[in-house]
Parts: sequence; structure tokens; C-alpha cells
Amino acid sequence: MNAGTLIVLIMIALLVYVCVRYLVNNGLDSCTGECSGCGPVCKWSRDIQKAQRSIARKKKIKKLLHIS
Repeated sequence: MNAGTLIVLIMIALLVYVCVRYLVNNGLDSCTGECSGCGPVCKWSRDIQKAQRSIARKKKIKKLLHIS
């Protein structure tokens, strides 16, 4: 094994270590799905609020046009 191969091997090992450490600290997805636990800091909160407003608008339109 020459010096170039050793350097590449060390770099790959370092990348694997950093990736594993990140997964241990943060998990695969830090979102638990319980929105009441995160509050407004949740990365999905704006999307959820946007969807709720859209659903409310559609319900109002259906009610206004008497569509069931």
C-alpha cells in the first residue's frame, strides 16, 4: 500500500465517521410528526398552515355554491 492509497483510505474513513456521527446525533429524520411538540420552529409548519388555509378556502367555496 503506497502513500496515496493510505491518504484516500483515511479520507474515506473520516467521511464515514462524520456521516455516522451526524446520524447518531440527528437521526434519519428529526421530525417526529407531532406538530404540537415543535410549534412554530418546525420546518413543516408553514406547509401545514398553507394546506389548512387551502382546505378552509375550498370548504367555504363549496358551502357558498351549495356543493356537497
